[in-house]
Amino acid sequence: MPWLKCALELARRECFAAAEAISVCSLGVAHWILGDLTRADQLVAHSIGLLGALTDSHERIPSPVNIAEIRTSELAGRPGLRVVFEDTLQPFAEISCEAAASYALANQAAIACARGDLGRAGALLDESAARFEDAGDEAGKAAVLVRRGYLELTAGVVPSARRAA
Repeated sequence: MPWLKCALELARRECFAAAEAISVCSLGVAHWILGDLTRADQLVAHSIGLLGALTDSHERIPSPVNIAEIRTSELAGRPGLRVVFEDTLQPFAEISCEAAASYALANQAAIACARGDLGRAGALLDESAARFEDAGDEAGKAAVLVRRGYLELTAGVVPSARRAA
C-alpha cells in the first residue's frame, strides 16, 4: 500500500494523468485484496472517471506496479508470499485509456458481485461489454465473459455460467 500511494503522489506531482488514473485503480485493487470492498469500489469508480476524462487524449496507460510482485511478508530475509492478482491489472499494460476504463468497469463489477450486489454487477458488465464491442477488443470481450460466468455462478445459474465460460 505505501508503494502504491507513493506512485500516486509521483503521478500527481508530475502531472501524469494516465499514471494517476492507473495508480488510483491499483489502490482500489489493493483494497479489494485486503477485503475493504467499499473503499475498493470507490477507488475503482474514481479511476474510471479519471480514465474517462482521458479517452480523447490518446494517452497510453503505462505499465502499472505489479501487485503480484509486492511481498506480503514483513520478515527480514524471508522471501514472503507473492500475491497473484494478474487478472485485474495485467490488461492495463500499454493500452488506451478507453480500454483501461472498460477493464476497470469489469473489475468494479467483480467488486459489486463480491459485495452481493448482483444486479449492479450485471449492469457494470453490460457497460464494459458494450465498450469492448464498440472498440472491437476481443481480449476485453473475453475478460467480460469470464466475469459474467463468475457472476452467473454466484447467482446459482449454472447453465448460464457454463455458456459464459
